[in-house]
Amino acid sequence: MRAWAEMFNEFLRGYDGPAEDTSPYTDADYFAHVDGKPRYDGVRDFLASRGISLPESGTDLSVVTLGDRKNDAFNAVLERDGVDPYPGTVALLDHLRDLGTPLAIVSSSANAPAVLEAAGLSDRFSTIVDGRVAAAEGLPGKPAPDTFQHAADTLGVPREAAVVVEDAVSGVRAGARRRRRRRRRRPGRAGPGSLGVSGAQVHSDPLDRSRFPVDPWRLVERTPSDHDLGVTETLFTVANGYLGMRGNPEEGRDAFAHGTFVNGFHETWEIRHAEAAYGFARTGQTIVNVPDAKLMKLYVDDEPLILGTADLEHYERILDFRDGVLRRSLVWRTPSGKRVKVDSTRMVSMTQRHLALLTLEVTMLEGDAPIVISSQLLNRQDGTDEYHDAAEAMGAGVDPRKAGTFEHRVLLPRMSRVEDDRMLLGYQCASSRMTIAVAADHTRTGSGRRPRRRRCGPARCRRRSRPMPPRAECRCASWPTGATAPWTAPPGRASARPWPNSAPGSTRSGTPPTSTRSPSAPTTRPARPSRRSGSTCSPWRRPPHAPTSGACRPRA
Repeated sequence: MRAWAEMFNEFLRGYDGPAEDTSPYTDADYFAHVDGKPRYDGVRDFLASRGISLPESGTDLSVVTLGDRKNDAFNAVLERDGVDPYPGTVALLDHLRDLGTPLAIVSSSANAPAVLEAAGLSDRFSTIVDGRVAAAEGLPGKPAPDTFQHAADTLGVPREAAVVVEDAVSGVRAGARRRRRRRRRRPGRAGPGSLGVSGAQVHSDPLDRSRFPVDPWRLVERTPSDHDLGVTETLFTVANGYLGMRGNPEEGRDAFAHGTFVNGFHETWEIRHAEAAYGFARTGQTIVNVPDAKLMKLYVDDEPLILGTADLEHYERILDFRDGVLRRSLVWRTPSGKRVKVDSTRMVSMTQRHLALLTLEVTMLEGDAPIVISSQLLNRQDGTDEYHDAAEAMGAGVDPRKAGTFEHRVLLPRMSRVEDDRMLLGYQCASSRMTIAVAADHTRTGSGRRPRRRRCGPARCRRRSRPMPPRAECRCASWPTGATAPWTAPPGRASARPWPNSAPGSTRSGTPPTSTRSPSAPTTRPARPSRRSGSTCSPWRRPPHAPTSGACRPRA
C-alpha cells in the first residue's frame, strides 16, 4: 500500500494533462481499484477512475512505466522495512502444516516469493501462483478465478473442496465464482461490508482484541470503557447458582446496573386485569436486588478513586474460569501526582453458597498519603447510591425488559448492627414477607500501626491509616434468607431499635413480632402456598414444577 501511495502521489503532483480529479491518492483508492489485481490492471483502473488516459507503453509516462515505478518503490520499501507477519497467521499456517493440509498461495504480484522470503514463510507453501506464473500460463488475474483453479489443480485438490482465504474484494469475487468457502479478512483491509457484498462469508471478531486479548482460560480486559458497561458488568459477573454479583467496580460509580441477587428471593405484586376470569394469574413475582456488599470506596489524600475520571497508568481485569475468581489490578496517579497500586479480588463460594469473599490491597508506589477505605452495605433497592443519590442507586442504565418500579418500599428494615469489624443488616419484603440478612466481616493485614476506626452510620465501616504499603482489606459477606417464618428479634436487642409498629420518633414503644417457636427450636420449612396464589418461591430449593400462575420478571 505504501509503494502504491508513493508512486501515484508523485505522479499526480507532476501531472498537468487532462484529468477529472487530481486529488491525492488514498487507501480508499487502493481498495476500490488496485487491491488484489495485477500491477498494470491496477494502474489502468485507478487512472480511469480519475479520468486520466495514458498510453500502454513506449513513453516516459505510460501504464507500464507507472507500474514499474511502483515495483521499484515496493522493492525499496521491502528492503528498508522488511515484513512482520501476523502471529496468528503464522500459528494457523504451522497448525495446518502439522495436520498435513496442502497449502498454496495465490497472488497477483510478481513479488510474492520475495515477500514470503522476507517474512520467513516460504517453507509453509508447496505451491506459489504469482504474477509471473499467471503470465507464463496465460491466466487472467483476479477477479477471474483461473489462478485459484490452477493452484488447486497443482495441489491435487478438487476445486469444490478447496478453501479460499482472501482479504481483497477482487479475490473474494474470484473465489465466489467457484462457490468455495471464504473466510476472514486481515486487519486494515477491505471492510466486512464490501466483502459480504462480493460473496464472502465474513467471520469478524465481535471483540476488540487490543482491549480483550485472546486467552484460553481467562476473560481479560485491558482498558476500561463506559460505552459498554452493561455488557462488561454481565461478562464479569461471579455467581454460584444461588448468589450472583454483577461485575460492578468496587468503587461504585460508574455502572449501568448495580446488582446482587439471591436465587428465589422475590417480592410479590398484584396483577390487575381488565376483567377477572378463572385461571388468570393474580400475583406476580419479581426478583429483588438484595443489599449490596461489593462497595469498598478508596480515598487517597481525601481524593476518591472513580474509574470514570481517574488517571490510570495501568488497568487489567481478569475473570479466571479455572478458579472462578475475578481479579482487578490498576495503577492510579492521584491529582496530587502520587502513584497508587490497587489490587482487588472477588469470588463467591461454591461450597458455602451464601458466602462471598472480596479483598482490596492498596500499595503506595510513590509518596506518602493518608488512606481511607470505606466499606459499605447499601440497600440499592429502596435507598441511595454510595454518594447519596437516589436516582443512581440502581445504576444509570435502562433495561427495557424490566417492569415498572414498585409503588411501595420493597425491603423493610428489621435490624442493623455494627460492632468491631462486623456489619449486619436485616430486611423483610413488604408483600412476600421473605426475610434476608447480609453480614460482612472484615480482616486487615499489613505493616504499620493499627488503623483508627470510625463508625459512620449503621451500614458503613471506615478505616483510616497512614501509608504503610502494602495494606489489604478482606471482606467476607453472607446472605442468608428466610421465607415466611415470623421474624425473631436478636436477644437483648428488641428494645434498642424501632419496629414497624413503633410510634414515630420512638425507639422503645414498638413491640417486635412474636415468634411461634423458641430461638433454640429447630428450623422448619414453611408450608408452600397453593399454586393458585402465584407467590411460591422457596429459598431452600426451587422445584421443577415452578409456579405457573405468577409472572416472574425483573423490576427496577
